[in-house]
Amino acid sequence: MRKSIAGVIGLIIALQISSQTIIRGKLKDNKGKPIPGASVSIKDSYDGSVADSLGNYKFSTTEKGDQTLVATNIG
Repeated sequence: MRKSIAGVIGLIIALQISSQTIIRGKLKDNKGKPIPGASVSIKDSYDGSVADSLGNYKFSTTEKGDQTLVATNIG
């Protein structure tokens, strides 16, 4: 019984992990310079990240279909 419960839980976790999409990219200004510390997120979602010192960002999401990315930066 315990093995079957553990198997079902493992299957659920595997399905959740495989249904996620990785979003990654690099933020640059109009002169091609990186924008460190900018926030990047999917519009109307809690999924997002903050760009590193080179403007790179990466996050995972379960959102499907076409989405709009929003980048904000103060300064």
